[in-house]
Amino acid sequence: MAYLQRKQPRVLYVAYGDADEHAHQGQYHEYLAAARRADDFLRELWQWTQSRAGYRGNTALMVATDHGRGSGSAWRDHGRTIAGSHDAWLAIMGPDTPALGEQLTPATHYLEQIASTAMALLGFDSWRDAASWQPIDSAL
Repeated sequence: MAYLQRKQPRVLYVAYGDADEHAHQGQYHEYLAAARRADDFLRELWQWTQSRAGYRGNTALMVATDHGRGSGSAWRDHGRTIAGSHDAWLAIMGPDTPALGEQLTPATHYLEQIASTAMALLGFDSWRDAASWQPIDSAL
């Protein structure tokens, strides 16, 4: 938050690994606590951006996981042999993003599309030259 106040960047990337580490160790209570801390930070980040004139109405928040997890006794793991771990989720909210709620469509999207979607939300067209992945149209 201090960096945001001091530098006022156009883009901020935050990666969390705590929940994943605790899941691999089988520490379910710590896994939930890490998810809660991440959720609390996202709430604080959104409230902070919406309280600043330069960010309010100009900020999009994208939240994604880098992979899914197994279920039942396989909740600790992910990988090729773990059913469901190839499924990830993405949440996007902002002034240029339609408020569609949860989308359960048969369309397949890929994590590789996050960068091009972010670039499109920022107003850059250069993603076309740098990536072969199309932005997620429903997010724009």
